[in-house]
Amino acid sequence: MKEKILIVDDKFTDKSQVENMLKEYDVISAKNEKEIWKILVKEHPDLILLDVMTQDENDLQIVKELSQNEISKNIPIILITAKDINNNTQNNFDFGDFNYIKKPFDKTELKTKIKSALQNKQIKSESIGVPLTNILSRRYFFNIAKEQLEYSKKSKNDLSIALINIDFLKKINNYNSNMTSNFILEKLTSILQDNIRVYDLVAKYSEKKFVILFIDCNKKISNKILERIKNNVENTGLNLENFIMQFSLSYGLSDVKDPSLAEDITTEDLIKIAYDRLNISKSYSRKKISTYSA
Repeated sequence: MKEKILIVDDKFTDKSQVENMLKEYDVISAKNEKEIWKILVKEHPDLILLDVMTQDENDLQIVKELSQNEISKNIPIILITAKDINNNTQNNFDFGDFNYIKKPFDKTELKTKIKSALQNKQIKSESIGVPLTNILSRRYFFNIAKEQLEYSKKSKNDLSIALINIDFLKKINNYNSNMTSNFILEKLTSILQDNIRVYDLVAKYSEKKFVILFIDCNKKISNKILERIKNNVENTGLNLENFIMQFSLSYGLSDVKDPSLAEDITTEDLIKIAYDRLNISKSYSRKKISTYSA
């Protein structure tokens, strides 16, 4: 999936020039502050390119609001300006995660700034705790899973991995907002943590997927835990302003004693099998736990 960049510029020629430079990204645009907030709620971009006048109080206020609002405060901002940002002006931007680029700029300079900002964002998101859900990051999970798998192979103990997908999350966002998906993520995190055992691990795997490491746990017991999670989710509704929102999950489960696996099994092998079985669940009616491959 392409990373999404929001360009904020009221000049069509400048906007078109930048769009042509960034064809490898999914580029969306806004002309004014009102459009910015509408797009942020609906699209949730990975980075914002904001054309500013460094001495303009309105521009300074927009940058400040973007840096402090819950919806946008974790999104890196690159300011596009016709003037240098000196020390005095730098103090005006002493908040949030931003960089700047001076006009006129070339394609290489712009793309280098964007790549650096996106990499920094990725590093932050892969810290031990994931913002919003406050659970393990994917990187930290894989480090622990690798250690546990090596121990499992030596001790002949059981080990299982489940991948869990939030069904139709994109459709939920289209009909509601990203704030709804945030509520779902928070609620699901709570359900997962409440229903796994104290020595199991749950982590964010991707935008709408979670992964669970069941330590010293065979497929049968892991499946029972997933059934408990499934029942809890399907009997839980999100109390939004005007209605109760229901959501569902699909599941794929793998374990180290799967006959299709070789002795030199890796964490990636277990994830792949769980992923394939998750896709089996999604290809049926969803709301399903798949423990065997097709």
